[in-house]
Amino acid sequence: MDNKQHIVLKYMLDNNQWIDVTHDLIFTGDCLKIKHLMTSTLKEGRSTSVQQIGIVLKELQDREGLKTLKTIHQQAIIDRAVFEELRLQLRHEAQLRITKQLSEVNEIKHISEALKDLQALEQDDKPKELNEPINFKQWSKHIAPEHNYLDSGIEPLLDTGTDFKLGDVVNFLAASGNFKTGMMTRIAKDQILKGRNVLFYSMEETAQSLQARIGGMILRKTPYQYSQLTEDELEDKFKSIHLGELDVISGEVILIEEMADAIKELEAKRGYKYDYIIPDYSAMIEVKNASKQAREDQLISKVFRELKMIATNQNKVVVTAIQANRDGYGKNKSPRVENTSASMGGVHVADLMLSLKYSTNPDAIVRPTLADVEPNDVKGFVKLTVRKKRTGTISVDDAFIFTHKADGNSIFEDRMTTDMENFELWDNLFDVE
Repeated sequence: MDNKQHIVLKYMLDNNQWIDVTHDLIFTGDCLKIKHLMTSTLKEGRSTSVQQIGIVLKELQDREGLKTLKTIHQQAIIDRAVFEELRLQLRHEAQLRITKQLSEVNEIKHISEALKDLQALEQDDKPKELNEPINFKQWSKHIAPEHNYLDSGIEPLLDTGTDFKLGDVVNFLAASGNFKTGMMTRIAKDQILKGRNVLFYSMEETAQSLQARIGGMILRKTPYQYSQLTEDELEDKFKSIHLGELDVISGEVILIEEMADAIKELEAKRGYKYDYIIPDYSAMIEVKNASKQAREDQLISKVFRELKMIATNQNKVVVTAIQANRDGYGKNKSPRVENTSASMGGVHVADLMLSLKYSTNPDAIVRPTLADVEPNDVKGFVKLTVRKKRTGTISVDDAFIFTHKADGNSIFEDRMTTDMENFELWDNLFDVE
């Protein structure tokens, strides 16, 4: 391969743990310059990517560097085995290059430097796969690190210590038709409005339908009103709104063994990292080559273990949903963790589990046509109940009421407690078969 340095740098930009343990000596020219920028970014405690290096090079007005970065970005995705082979070849090439330089220099200082470089190239460092043991007397290790919160946009969770954190897996539990997708599209909308990036796997909707749903929520328009806008009108309305990126994949079965690499490959192709991964239903994720003898609960447990690894290893929030079984229907005002369909695997892995119960608005205004529906018309009400949590001041079984508007938005109304005004009215509203 002629572009070994470019290919190796692309892999390192996607897998930052390899940057510090890879020799600068194996790179030359603009590739070396880019490696230095990657290293300095890591030393500042930040992650690096093609997009981030591009911003730095633009600031420096480095046209040649940008040209090289474009070549790096265009390289094919490789696996770790290929990366390590090319990295080894570049080390050998660097050793040959320095050995040749040795025969051409006479000064002791230059000879000494070349010999140090050769000695350094003998080391084949790799990222640590296991954490070092921690001794009890390392007192700094007794202090819990601050969590990096990526606030969900769900108002009652804000500043409670229970809100979504990097590395979390969050599960919504609900019977069919109880606003699971509605709540997850709300989260996606809130995140891109905060400038974050979201990858949404849609099971029941096309990409067009889901994008239009979220667009309508942002512009506060009903589905009918939004569908009347032309492409030019949409571009004009959104140009003043700063948005993160939202990519939607629909109509596709996800294989859990391939999901982590697929996310990395898509990030490399797009040039940005995702903060949120949202498969709108966990049952759309399958196990590759599953044994016919494997029980459903075993397969579901494997899926959720891998989702947790993606969240932890790739520093993301994963949000998905679990179908409530038949016991989660009926007069249970909101399904509980024991109502998860088929397996408790999703419950064990979840850092936060929230159940949903939806009730249509019995006093909804009757509109003669879709064109007459107003964005603020109340379609129904959502009861969100905390069923499992690991941290924070929110308690298990705390419940909250949201109003579902015709523009798709859900507005937080109140915390549901026995001393709240109209408690019995709310209680009876959700106590339906």
